[in-house]
This record gives sequence, structure tokens and C-alpha cells, in this order.
Amino acid sequence: MSNHNMKNAISEGLGIACTKSYLVDLPNEELLQIIMPREAASQLLAEYSNVYEVVMNTTINELANIKGMGKTKIYKIECLREIVRRFQTESSSRVTLVRSPKDVFDYMTDMQYLNQEQFRIVMVNTKNKILGQRIISQGTLNMTPVSPREIFNSAIKNMVASIILVHNHPSGDSHPSQEDINITDMVVKAGKIIGISVLDHIIIGKNEYCSFKEKGLIQ
Repeated sequence: MSNHNMKNAISEGLGIACTKSYLVDLPNEELLQIIMPREAASQLLAEYSNVYEVVMNTTINELANIKGMGKTKIYKIECLREIVRRFQTESSSRVTLVRSPKDVFDYMTDMQYLNQEQFRIVMVNTKNKILGQRIISQGTLNMTPVSPREIFNSAIKNMVASIILVHNHPSGDSHPSQEDINITDMVVKAGKIIGISVLDHIIIGKNEYCSFKEKGLIQ
């Protein structure tokens, strides 16, 4: 099926089963060609490496400077971005109980696509039910300043029994740095003095995460 026929099938609502099967096997560049010119798809994939990055992390100005990307095509991409954002928000809202680090990753899945480092806490009760989350700080591409005082201030105000530390690595690599380990150790010790347990520290990368608890970095 050619891209032209593919577009016709989608626009006419025909051959749904065939269309779905076709889309699954479609290479990234050809998939993007459904919503943008071939040259634009090729150029953006060369720079951003994958479809999600192209759709979610390109700027309007950047798209506008690419040949063939008019206002209508850019508007469609903006609409697609909003659909993805709402899907992520609705998906995370389904997670209400922390049974494993994967639950935290699913709850905070939006963090894997942030362009800056951000530090948050997930607040839970004695039965590990999620009571909410708070953004503690936001930094640069590879660093976010954070202190135990800021972390526990939110926890104390909300009278929670335990917290889970979460931050992202915009590079996509969830491997903890020595600074990550040092900060975690400092926060855990402060929590023991205050009486608020730090259950885990999750570092979120692209489609991956690192749990300090699983790695034995939190006792």
C-alpha cells in the first residue's frame, strides 16, 4: 500500500483491520510522512532519532523553518502532542497504589520526556496508597538543586507517613550518579530523624527506570 493510498484509507475510514496491521509494521520515517513531507520526516528523525522525540520535543519555530511544514501541518502536530499529554495524564491517574517501582514509573511517566531535570516526591500513606505528588525543584539539562528541607517541608505539611523520591535524567540514562547517591543518603538520614520514611528513590530515563531500593542503595 502506497503512502497516498494509506492516507486515502485513513481519511475514508476504510479497511480498519488492514490499516492497523499496516501501521504497526510501518518504518518511523514512513509513519511520519503521513503527517509531514518526506524531507521533513527524514531531517527530524536524523536529529531526534525517534518518533516520540520528533512529535513531542520539537519546537514550533523549528518546525516552521523546515521546508514544507506549513501552519496546517504544525497545527496537526500540536494537536497530536496534546492527545499524547492527555493520554499520559489519564494513564498515571489510574495508578493509586504503589506495589513496586514500576507503579511509580507508570505514575510519573510524563517525567521521561522532560527536557530539564526535575525532582518530585510521591506521598503515600501507611498502606502505600498514593496521596499525591509535589514538584520540589526544577533545574537545568543535567542538574536540579534540592535540599532535605524542601523535600520534607511538603511531606510535613501534608502529614504523610512515607515518601518516594523521583527525578528524571533528560539524557534518557537512568543510571544513578554519585551525586544522586549522596543526596539520597542525606535525605534518608534526615527522614529517620523527622520520622518520615523514604521508601525509594526512582530515577526515570527514557522507557526505563532505576530503583535505589531494588539496587540495595536504600536500606
